[in-house]
Amino acid sequence: MMHLGLIGAVVGALFLIWLIPTLIGGLFSGVWWLIKLPFRLLWLIVADGIGGLLALLWRLFSGFFGLFGWLGTIVMWLVIIAAVIFGGMTVVSFFSGAKKQSASSSGKQRAEEEQPGSSAPPRFAQRAWALNELGLPASASASDIKSRYHELVKRDHPDRLGPNAAAREREQAQKRMERLNQAYEILSH
Repeated sequence: MMHLGLIGAVVGALFLIWLIPTLIGGLFSGVWWLIKLPFRLLWLIVADGIGGLLALLWRLFSGFFGLFGWLGTIVMWLVIIAAVIFGGMTVVSFFSGAKKQSASSSGKQRAEEEQPGSSAPPRFAQRAWALNELGLPASASASDIKSRYHELVKRDHPDRLGPNAAAREREQAQKRMERLNQAYEILSH
């Protein structure tokens, strides 16, 4: 009986001698695999291009939803269709927004040049408008213009409103600053 216990102890010790390095090796292999994963994905993108990445995503996506049978397949295709629709809408809105912004800014500039009551004066009255905006007489010198501009900026800058100011107040202050900057630019050039 004693020989059996001794043999069991030896076999157990040998098993531990084999098990511990195997577990440690497996742990290091798993960590190494995780470290290499981003580089493998990068290589997949570089070597196979976007097509390879899309193929990988397709395999992962269809494999996950394939676990749920035909219902999973239906859900997968609904998700793909929704992604295509929302992606298309995003692209269309991005490009139409850029086009509208470009058209509206050029139209706005043209309208401001033509309308005398707008914030930007017509070209022939720019100096008079700028002097009026800064509250200066027609005989104001360059130093008068500069000092008055700095005085108004200190008084009317949106940052002076503080964190509790209403959005409307901030917007009005921002418009006021734009007019002051435009007037100063006209008078200083």
